Amino acid sequence: MNEISSDKINERIGTVFIVDDEPMVTVSLKTMLSLETKHLIHCFNSPKDALDQLMTHRPEVIISDFS
Repeated sequence: MNEISSDKINERIGTVFIVDDEPMVTVSLKTMLSLETKHLIHCFNSPKDALDQLMTHRPEVIISDFS
């Protein structure tokens, strides 16, 4: 999971979860979204890890690979 300083969190306007078993996919999407948006991005390479964090972070959007 990514770590973001509290200064950055105050600037962020929403939370996005990216879930994919391929680390290159999650890192690439995180990089693109971080450059283009002010959303707080959390990446997971395990669905269980993402589910464990759902109640803590309450994302507005989840991007997931279903295959």
